[in-house]
Amino acid sequence: MKNITINLFLLFVALTIWNSGFGQNLKGVVYEINDHGVEEPLPGANVYWLGTEIGTVTNNSGKFSIPKSKDSLLVISFIGYKNDTIDVGSELVIKVVLKDKSAINLDEVNIVEKQQSTKISTISSINIETITQKELQKAACCDLSESFETNASVDVHFADAVSGLKQIQLLGLAGTYTQILTEVFPSTRGLATSFGLNYIPGPWMKSIQVTKGTGSVVNGYESITGQINTEIKKPTDDEKLYINLYSNHFGKPEANFNYSYKVNENWKTMLLGHSHFMGSKIDNNGDSFLDIPLSKRTIFMNRWQYTGKKESKKMQFGVKGITEERLGGQTNFNKNSDIGTQNAYGVYIRTKRLEAFTKRGIIFPKSPSKSIGLMLSSVYHDQQSDYGLNNYTGNEVSFYSNLIFQSLIAKTDHQIKLGTSFLYDQYKETFNNNDLNRTEMVPGIFSEFTFTHSDKLDIVSGIRIDYHNLHGLISTPRLHVKYNITPNLTYRVSGGRGFRIANIYADNPSIFSSSRQVNIQETLLPEIAWNFGSSISKQFLLNENEGRITVDFFRTDFQNQIIMDLDEDPQKILFYNLKGESYSNAFQAEFFYELTKRLELKLAYKWQDVKTTYNGLLTDKPMVTKNKGLINLAYSTKYDKWKFDITSQLIGKSRLPNTAGNPKEYQLGEYSPRYYLVHSKITRSYHHWDFYLGGENLLNFKQPNPILAYDDPFSQYFDASMVWGPIVGRLIYAGLNYNF
Repeated sequence: MKNITINLFLLFVALTIWNSGFGQNLKGVVYEINDHGVEEPLPGANVYWLGTEIGTVTNNSGKFSIPKSKDSLLVISFIGYKNDTIDVGSELVIKVVLKDKSAINLDEVNIVEKQQSTKISTISSINIETITQKELQKAACCDLSESFETNASVDVHFADAVSGLKQIQLLGLAGTYTQILTEVFPSTRGLATSFGLNYIPGPWMKSIQVTKGTGSVVNGYESITGQINTEIKKPTDDEKLYINLYSNHFGKPEANFNYSYKVNENWKTMLLGHSHFMGSKIDNNGDSFLDIPLSKRTIFMNRWQYTGKKESKKMQFGVKGITEERLGGQTNFNKNSDIGTQNAYGVYIRTKRLEAFTKRGIIFPKSPSKSIGLMLSSVYHDQQSDYGLNNYTGNEVSFYSNLIFQSLIAKTDHQIKLGTSFLYDQYKETFNNNDLNRTEMVPGIFSEFTFTHSDKLDIVSGIRIDYHNLHGLISTPRLHVKYNITPNLTYRVSGGRGFRIANIYADNPSIFSSSRQVNIQETLLPEIAWNFGSSISKQFLLNENEGRITVDFFRTDFQNQIIMDLDEDPQKILFYNLKGESYSNAFQAEFFYELTKRLELKLAYKWQDVKTTYNGLLTDKPMVTKNKGLINLAYSTKYDKWKFDITSQLIGKSRLPNTAGNPKEYQLGEYSPRYYLVHSKITRSYHHWDFYLGGENLLNFKQPNPILAYDDPFSQYFDASMVWGPIVGRLIYAGLNYNF
């Protein structure tokens, strides 16, 4: 810990010295026209170079200073006004007057098309990494769970060897501690925690924002290790029709589309669709179990957007429906005759889900710095699952509301957000005839204050107070500080508290895929943790090419955690509240540089130290890698006619659960081995068409014997949840995109 702090400080000093020798600054003043037609300085306006994340904000006098860029297009934006884009050429001092008012943007994250594939914001006080469409297109990206192949921050792994379920980790902890949002609405939570990542198709996504550490209190209390927010394509995007067709050599075809239509000057709508079908039985390792479950999934979404004549009122709403079936297990399993019997081991999962949402925003005409927004959403989720002799059914009805008021304070650079939220969840769960039914209601209030001093210092302090009907009053304070040492050297620190209510079955679906007996030893309390972190981000120009260095460190300390103990007895799963320490230390360094105008290089290294107390012993958390390395090279020819991408990952070893109590043939080693993954993709673009060919896991690495006691699946030793590596070997895919 001490060495990490010293190294971070030395890097901080080195980057500061390095920065002092580069480039000239562009200076200017941004004005608005008041009600009397007189120009007034406009504080708090965003100023940044188009195609970069090099930016700043105007001070109390409307003044700004920003390093010169090889790109000459400068963007100036401010809430209540349309963006102004200026070609500054060789000028060093400019004047900008914003005149036209625009509508509110309800999203906490503003999305702007960028040239780089991944961006670290220099404007936001919160540490946000934006994965753009350019980055998403480097992989097949069939859904959200497959969107992080070129991202070092988020780890993706299989939950078991029979259902095909993938889960994520952030800062070395399970994805349940990451608040996953869709356009700032809570999405992958509750009973959708298990398979929710599969319900956001990749071709629908406009961008993904990854926030490490606690997020804004405006978005809720469940963020402990971070937030992942997905922006879906909107009717206002330029794209009118998009079609994606995909297939791989295992025989899985997939189709996606979105179509937008302008009804009139006020109303626009978009229809999005997704369908896939896996009908081929694949058993490459010869254990009589399917390597990939058979599946069919259909998702449709219809969204509408309304903009008032004066553009001071804006509303959007939409509905989304999902149906999915998964069939896994032994190759001879028949869902019509074998469920609940020992004829053959099978997994049969049926899911139906319906979502509805709406947003409404209003800007006060006489005070465009003031706005109010209302967000409402509701969810119906129904899942029926059979895993061998285990049966699970889950039903959830959920409602969410969030009312937000925001305003600048007088004529200062400071902003305040006030609001109230309400969350309602009704759960009806049954596992092997044991009911776990409950209704949770959580009203809450929040306040967030943003202090801005010139263009260097931003402090965002916030607090939530929520009342849970089963667990009482819980507060979640949070603080984010950003200091621009220079306009392209940014230092951030953050700290805060988060809490969540565990859903042990939805959070840990791998328990269904083994013969272990589930034992809940006591009343389970809310999970509460503190997260603290810091980061340094340096953006630079070297030989007229852009680059970025980012280093961060985060620590998560749990006050209480629901422990899933797989070590005490290999035939049992114990659940109990934390008794002792549980923490995560996560360090990451990333380097990005444009080697040439068309060749990009990304290097990343991550180290994680995650320990939890099991039965009085503090030890490494199982299935968490200590080290991870990533190299990505991306090359494109002129006009992006050809695009080539290759990614290599080093996955370090992880501790495996203790299986010493099993017979020797059903025992695991103490640690998994390290291994390498290589993915690649080639794309050829022609007018409105893209044709692509790619491969995943090109080195064909597979975990040997991922299922314990596969030869006796109804014995007490059967366990398909001990998965630490890929189950499927090399995968080749091809497809096309049409964009009009």
